[in-house]
Amino acid sequence: MNSWHRLRRCPIHLHISTLAVLLVLILGGSLGIYNYHQTRQLINSASGDYLEQLRLNVELEFQRSYEPVAQTVNLLLQTKLTTAKNMSARLRTLPLLAAALENRPELTALEVGYANGDFFIVRVMNDDHMREVFSAPKQAMYAVDNIRFARKPRRIQRLFFDENLVPLGPSEYLPTEYDPRKRGWFELAAEGRGEGKLTDPYLYFFIRKVGVTYTRISTVDAAVIAGDISLDMLAKSVQQQRISPNSHLLILDKNRQVLAYNRSDNLVSSATENEVKLKTLADLQHPLMSRVSSLPDGTDKTFSISFQGDTWQGQLKTLTPIPEAEFQLLLLTPENDLLAEAYRIRKEGGIIILVLLLVALPLTWLMTRRLALPLVDLIEHGREIKRFRFDNSFADTGIAEVDDLHHVLDDMQHNFDDLFGLLKRTTSHPDGVARARYVCSELQRLVQCDGVMIYLARDEQNLSLAAGHFPGMRTAEYLEATIPLQLDSLLSRSYLSSDTLEGPLSAEDPLVIGGLKAHFNREMCMLVVPLLNARGAAVGVMTLLAPLEQDTCVEKLSFCEALAGFLGGILLPERSRDKPLIHKHLTSG
Repeated sequence: MNSWHRLRRCPIHLHISTLAVLLVLILGGSLGIYNYHQTRQLINSASGDYLEQLRLNVELEFQRSYEPVAQTVNLLLQTKLTTAKNMSARLRTLPLLAAALENRPELTALEVGYANGDFFIVRVMNDDHMREVFSAPKQAMYAVDNIRFARKPRRIQRLFFDENLVPLGPSEYLPTEYDPRKRGWFELAAEGRGEGKLTDPYLYFFIRKVGVTYTRISTVDAAVIAGDISLDMLAKSVQQQRISPNSHLLILDKNRQVLAYNRSDNLVSSATENEVKLKTLADLQHPLMSRVSSLPDGTDKTFSISFQGDTWQGQLKTLTPIPEAEFQLLLLTPENDLLAEAYRIRKEGGIIILVLLLVALPLTWLMTRRLALPLVDLIEHGREIKRFRFDNSFADTGIAEVDDLHHVLDDMQHNFDDLFGLLKRTTSHPDGVARARYVCSELQRLVQCDGVMIYLARDEQNLSLAAGHFPGMRTAEYLEATIPLQLDSLLSRSYLSSDTLEGPLSAEDPLVIGGLKAHFNREMCMLVVPLLNARGAAVGVMTLLAPLEQDTCVEKLSFCEALAGFLGGILLPERSRDKPLIHKHLTSG
């Protein structure tokens, strides 16, 4: 119990500091918890939208890259390339073919297979492998092969061109048994009857790379135009997609084989002249891929799996970059990557709240100490007044309430000083008349009113003027020496009731206060305070006059009433009156 009492009596700055610290902690903690839960809800609701937007971006980028491949092949079907009979005629289309290859970096080659077995192809020398396979000069940008099937012996005529399509050396002639009509891409186009087709992955005959070919036959002359897309180019395109650092992006064919993977280039499991086998998800030897290997089934879906302590969001979506293609995009992204920015904002928000709390605690302590120290000075000020030391001074603290209390205490100590000084000096006068005169003059100065009068009870019927003080006037000319109690006046009512009364001077009977009203040219307020003896009986009244619109009398009321209690015994200690008897005598007539 004593401990609790001591705790309750801690200094005010400890109470305020504790309250402020608790409020800061509650506010900061509530904001932190609210921010955490709101951010978490935002992450959960936005993760699906973000993942979908990421997939759309990849799909659009993929379509932007590979859809023009079909457009290029379809455009070449409308040129004279399908009817060109010899090397010279076919080379006249080289600028068009070179421009198409330059604008479509996904293409490895553009080729034409003719119904008579002729073959014409333009390849891009875009890496060291291509230059090595064809023994191309360093300046070579394009390699052109032409096969005349009917000519014996059958040979490949090969020319190299630089970037300006300037021939680099004479033609080379190499023996070959290549017949485009027996290749899968030619046969697939023939089966399509004028519709574009995309082959399954296969091994390119000349460059020994695995890729796919978009092919279409001309219904007029049965020539087949095709565009080769190697898996190397497909993988490079996938690896260039802007996704999060830890995401996995894969392109799957209709057999669930991996055509491209942003984390691996080696996707060929085995390749022969007749068959190419690509790796499946399970063959990638990645734990995450093994987890999702059973998910792809050819239908679009959105799913989530747990892996290594994180939740991975996945999407399987059909891609349509090339007509008739049956590609699927598989995108796997950890939630930490999906909304890394949101997590960062949540973490930084928590740090900011913590820093604000750490800064707020000492600032709160300092501010409460600044508030408490003036209160301590205020207490000391009160203690000095309690010791009857009235020479204290203070400086403004800037805190309105504390400064107001200081002013109140200052006024109080001045009032006490004036009261004690007035009583001390009053008692030094030898007789009651002198004391009354002195009290009137001093009270008028202290209260700052326009005049003071003191009337004492002469007998049971009359009040007699003891003294009056009005600066600038002779009181004998305006004040009545005797006021009968029978006359209804503020003075007689206050005397008979022993209560302090207040009223306008203009309402008083001229017989009561003589010509005092004529001395003032404005409305005056009259405050009448009864003078009481030690037994509480009235022995007279003290009257103060001030302008009606001024609050001086009201402000000094307590000072005057306190003084009146002393004056009743000092001015007329030998006189007292039994109020009920006098009241009975007055009313009986």
